[in-house]
Amino acid sequence: AEAGLEATVQGRPKHLWSIYQKMQREGVDIDRIYDLIALRVIVNTESECYLALYGIHKLWTPLPGMFTDYITKPKPNGYQSLHTKVVGPEGEIMEVQIRTWDMHRNAEYGIAAHWRYKEIGDEPKKLDTLDQALAWLRELMEMNKDIRDASEFTRSVIGDLFRDQVFVFTPKGDVIDLPRGATPIDFAYRIHTQIGHRCIGAKVNGRLVPLDYQLQTGEVVEIITSKQLKGPSPDWLRFVKTSLARNRIKRYLKEQSYNENLQRGREMLAEALEKVGLSLSEVMESGKLDGLSKVYQVQNTNELLAAIGWGSVSVQSVVNKLKPPEPKPKVAIVNPTETMTLPARKGTLLYRLAKCCTPVPNDPIVGYISRGRGIIVHRSDCRNILRLHHAEPERIIALNWDFPLNEPITARLKVIAYDRIGLLSDVSNAISSKGVSIISNRSVTKDDIAYFDIGVVVPDAQTLQSVIESIQRLTDVLQVMRVL
Repeated sequence: AEAGLEATVQGRPKHLWSIYQKMQREGVDIDRIYDLIALRVIVNTESECYLALYGIHKLWTPLPGMFTDYITKPKPNGYQSLHTKVVGPEGEIMEVQIRTWDMHRNAEYGIAAHWRYKEIGDEPKKLDTLDQALAWLRELMEMNKDIRDASEFTRSVIGDLFRDQVFVFTPKGDVIDLPRGATPIDFAYRIHTQIGHRCIGAKVNGRLVPLDYQLQTGEVVEIITSKQLKGPSPDWLRFVKTSLARNRIKRYLKEQSYNENLQRGREMLAEALEKVGLSLSEVMESGKLDGLSKVYQVQNTNELLAAIGWGSVSVQSVVNKLKPPEPKPKVAIVNPTETMTLPARKGTLLYRLAKCCTPVPNDPIVGYISRGRGIIVHRSDCRNILRLHHAEPERIIALNWDFPLNEPITARLKVIAYDRIGLLSDVSNAISSKGVSIISNRSVTKDDIAYFDIGVVVPDAQTLQSVIESIQRLTDVLQVMRVL
């Protein structure tokens, strides 16, 4: 009544012959027969069975080890009920059976006609409608006498009624249904999200259990929480069973990870900018980071900072784009007054691209008329062409790029990055993604820093710049530059 349950309570006296048989079967005297006095409690639903059990245990002291759950694990003949033994009024030990009306009808008239047939013995009886409806179960039992696996027999005969659930209690007596194999973590998140987030331990029936303990029907579960929010552990995802717990753990970890990476990325970028004389606050106010977000294919400044903290974006590559361009060394640029268009003769090589500065189309260039080697094409700021201009100015001519190219246009790139597994593969993929071929590569690693000298074939200076930017976006890349 206190639990608000509608229940029918019946008494069951145990016959003297049954008492004698049990004494002989178990080898005990009458003092060890605990079901001389028995009550049967019949309720409407399965969950109410467990709620009634909790109320009975709260009213009378249960005997340790004297509880049997035939609902979760029915007898081979399909019998279902909760059996418990308690210390009743005046210290008398009595047995209490708890079942639903459906379980009661099956026990009375079906394949588990325990009470009914012990009363009528072998007396013939006319089968009623329910007996006829269940007669096939008796026939099935006869045909399956060789089946000794109770679970197999039950699946064949009765099906899987509530077999995938467990019913546990809160300390206040509320019934919580969970899937079989559920853990205290699943229980905690079923109660409240914050209970799950703050969970640091659990007690089952008053004893401490590990958080991956699999709950059993009828157990009382108490969650131990921390006053300070510690949050769920990623390890919990390995053993939780409910999608509710799994989704809330994942959401917390994602949000927490994002916030931590955002803060880490902000600190990393601020420190790196300080080394080049810049302030993070000034950079953010200028809106430059918003522009770089598009370059790194993220949504906004915070996403970019979180990517830096996570390591998917190199902080050095961001700094390289934010810092003012370094003043180029003062190099004299040769500007010959004479412009010459190189003639093209089939089978005759009249020009060569200089290996020292490796000019590519759209670079400013000049030509040097060599002795017997044709015209050597240099960048106009090449140190070698400057020296030749002082020594042999008459051999320096102005050029443009409207001559045919009869040899591959190559360029050299210098890449510096933190060494890691897969770095070379990532750099190669970044280059090939721009449709550019690699013709040479030399690399060396020192103090966990990798240095690459890569030769590539490119059609023009714009493509080369896109290759450089593609490499700069890689994780752990510190610097990419063209070797002139």
